[in-house]
Amino acid sequence: MKRLENKTAIVTGGNSGIGKATAILFAKEGADLVLCARRKEALDEVAEECRKYGLQVVTVKADVSSHEDCSAVVKAAVDTFGKVDILVNNAGIFRFEHIVNLSVGVVRTMLMLHMNTVVLLCRYFGEDMRKRGKGYILNMSSMSAWFPYPGISLYASTKCFLKSFSRAFRLEMLDYGVNVTTVCPGAIATDLY
Repeated sequence: MKRLENKTAIVTGGNSGIGKATAILFAKEGADLVLCARRKEALDEVAEECRKYGLQVVTVKADVSSHEDCSAVVKAAVDTFGKVDILVNNAGIFRFEHIVNLSVGVVRTMLMLHMNTVVLLCRYFGEDMRKRGKGYILNMSSMSAWFPYPGISLYASTKCFLKSFSRAFRLEMLDYGVNVTTVCPGAIATDLY
């Protein structure tokens, strides 16, 4: 018996790095998946690898820093599976640069992706999980949340927000059977860098 059989998981940034590894692990454990990322080809490759385990995988080419694309991911999950048992907020971007040297577009994207998108997805799926009395949310932060460092001031600050938000959100959801976890990994050799 697979531990995640009859469960549905969403993994944002599911085409590489930690997101890809998470998606494959969930597939091995029997979860149906909704994978989203900006790079369709890489996303489709991960989906094919996951389908080898005999489950349903939906892919959505999306930049979840965009409200419209984020809504498309929610719609795909609800239309296909009706519910989401596991939400993994993993999508992220990284730039090692002083903030005044970053384009306004990069600044806006990082703020939206690491903060707004995570909160909106937690709010949307958290409401349903609370009603059902079960669910799991994993928010990907970073070790940099504890170490403000020149060159990653914006990145570290957004990850600090994510760590703080997730801790408080966990306490709000605990009595309803919904577990919220924050992971704060160090540097990992992924496409993020």
